Amino acid sequence: LKHAVGVVRPVSVAFEVIANFRLYTGGVFTSDDCGSGPMDVNHAVVAVGYGVEDGVPYWLIKN
Repeated sequence: LKHAVGVVRPVSVAFEVIANFRLYTGGVFTSDDCGSGPMDVNHAVVAVGYGVEDGVPYWLIKN
């Protein structure tokens, strides 16, 4: 994924929006919550970059 995003082009990504993600306002979002299967996926975004902030790796996404 890093190679595709960094060298080729942005990549579409699907994931589960969990309750605490709805309150996200900025910065690196982290959570230990994780869906259990493909039926938990309820949102799609585009990954356009990546990096590390204070030792925490992150993906830069566009809604």
